Amino acid sequence: MFPSNTIGTLGRLLVVLGWYLTIDLYFVHFHAFWSLSDLENFIDLAFGAPEFFLMAVAASLGVISLNYFAWKKAEQSFKWNGISLLVLFMLGVFLSLEDRLNTKIGIQRFSNVINAKEYGRYTTVWFAEITRVKNQKELAKLKHQSQQSRFWGERISNPNIHVFLMESFADANNYLGNPCGPVKPAENFSALGLEFSTAITPVYGGGTAQVEWEVLTGTQAKRDFGSTEFNLLTGAPLSSWVNRLNNLSYKSVASVASEPHFFNVINAYQSIGFQKSHFIKDNGYPQATAGDQWLFDGDLLEQNIAKIQMWKKPYFNYVVGIYGHYAYNRNFDKRPDAVSCGNSEIARVSNQFYYRTKALAHWVADIEKSDSNAVILAFGDHLPPILNQSITYAEKDRFHIPVMLRWKGKTQRLPILYLHQIPMWIEALLSKEQVFTEEQIVDNSWIRHKSEKPNIDWYKYLIWEGSR
Repeated sequence: MFPSNTIGTLGRLLVVLGWYLTIDLYFVHFHAFWSLSDLENFIDLAFGAPEFFLMAVAASLGVISLNYFAWKKAEQSFKWNGISLLVLFMLGVFLSLEDRLNTKIGIQRFSNVINAKEYGRYTTVWFAEITRVKNQKELAKLKHQSQQSRFWGERISNPNIHVFLMESFADANNYLGNPCGPVKPAENFSALGLEFSTAITPVYGGGTAQVEWEVLTGTQAKRDFGSTEFNLLTGAPLSSWVNRLNNLSYKSVASVASEPHFFNVINAYQSIGFQKSHFIKDNGYPQATAGDQWLFDGDLLEQNIAKIQMWKKPYFNYVVGIYGHYAYNRNFDKRPDAVSCGNSEIARVSNQFYYRTKALAHWVADIEKSDSNAVILAFGDHLPPILNQSITYAEKDRFHIPVMLRWKGKTQRLPILYLHQIPMWIEALLSKEQVFTEEQIVDNSWIRHKSEKPNIDWYKYLIWEGSR
């Protein structure tokens, strides 16, 4: 048997190792720095990535058991261990005090990754948490004031608007080192004249709620007050794009191909303005199909087309597809290899690209068959976390994702926009009733501040509205 002090030392080493591995593995997977507020979403792992959830629970129980055993064998040692951990905790808090780091050390507000490299993981975690708590206190100081609309322009028409968010969707041809070679989109995709522009997402590898926040509110997702903005919302209405559409007499409906277990989604959707939200059910809409880990986009969109026939116009049809979620599996009987290159993650993603573009084209064609004036937006939320030394991405960085905008049966050419700018772009398009000039397409700086009221931080204001 190992002596108790050896077991205690091993337990403490595992705690420290676990702390560092959590931060490093999180960064490798999501290309973002882990914060204490991410624990709010820990239970979500049980539904979205059960294997990671079980690994985390098993590791935590193992470390707790080891330390408990050491405590039972050596209470005196445990007392001093507790004191040392308390000192370490207080040291981390002290070193993380915002004013001290800003004035004496020069910690960066814009990148916790840089902070971790310069000042260490432990200090950076506490700095991020103290900053978050301070920001939440600032929210309480905001008072409601009369606001002008964040979305400018008088509408000339109110067409139906369809938005399709595609989980972990990216153009397979942008992966450098892809052993599958060139991967063409489905034939009907090209035949319909569909093509992708590029947009900038706030996340990599995960964090779909951040993307939803940007597209549905028209405001940047900053994570200033928690792991996601969604987690702060209580159902109180906020000045979102969806609520703007509601004020124009739109019927706003969300259709999500998952259960409502993620990111406080029920309260968040209510705050954002959805009048009705549908989540996957055994005998309802959307309905799961046999043989697929995640509901195939084509099956989801086919059910969606049937559903919208019953809606009063105008409507905002928001659809969230989960088919591209890890581990990128597909039903080989229904969807055999379009590109034969093995069964690696990149091979699975490449084959999914073909079938997802096919499903998207069918959906667009079905909509435009009976509604030639419709606005249709489709985009990936983030890249799948499959990049490594051998598989890289052709775009500037891993935050560039494909986006497609259709209006009146034509694919619109877009500049590289941040996702939160796209609602502004659509509103301007519908207000002007014209295609933008070449100068406006190339230089999109005019869109950034056109609708902002001076001295109003819209991000903070929307969080305050939705978290009351």
